[in-house]
Amino acid sequence: MSVGDGLVSQIPALIVSLVADLLVSKGGTRGRAESAVLGQLGLYPRALFVASVLMGILAIVPGLPVIPFALLGSLMAFVAYTVPKRLAEKKTQEEQAAKAAEIKKKAESRDSVKELLKSVEI
Repeated sequence: MSVGDGLVSQIPALIVSLVADLLVSKGGTRGRAESAVLGQLGLYPRALFVASVLMGILAIVPGLPVIPFALLGSLMAFVAYTVPKRLAEKKTQEEQAAKAAEIKKKAESRDSVKELLKSVEI
């Protein structure tokens, strides 16, 4: 009875602490809360890998449900694997766009009338 009573009294405290954590995580960012939290998780794929390994370990512990822990672990591992690839692709696309804009700007400045009218000062 005392163990059950302790668990029942701790669950509301856990919920309140999770909500407080979400508010603190959201505090410095603009936009919706889920985009802020997911954006922060996406910046640290190593943390997601560690969480997926822990979920896998919990999946093989006797007495705990295998399917939910295995699904969550595999989902976290997939996200941790794909997010850095997408960030790298986005970064290379931005770099290529910046290089193309720089080349275009140089070509425009080279072809401008002002550049053609410059003369050597004596």
